[in-house]
Amino acid sequence: MVELLTNLKAKDKRLKSTYGISLEEYQAQAKRQNYKCYICQKIKPLVVDHIHVKDYKKLPLEEKRKYVRLLLCTYCNKWIVGLIDRSLEGRKLLEKLCEYFSSYMMKSDL
Repeated sequence: MVELLTNLKAKDKRLKSTYGISLEEYQAQAKRQNYKCYICQKIKPLVVDHIHVKDYKKLPLEEKRKYVRLLLCTYCNKWIVGLIDRSLEGRKLLEKLCEYFSSYMMKSDL
């Protein structure tokens, strides 16, 4: 029991220092998402997704929380970081993928 409380306190401290949110806020968001990754909708361990801005680690806690998005599984979070957050080209690629699949779905409905 003591170890569990220690782990929860450590997680709360890490969430506050890294993202500016409390463990209670994290758990409330996980519940709103039915404990599923927002993107793939699978029940997996969830991580906090946030917008990657310059000098994020140096921001005050209240400022950090403004960049928090939703909770994702590690796979989806890494995909987003690699594709979208890193470059304008990544965003363009994602738009083109959406356009491509939208077009494909419309043609397949014929």
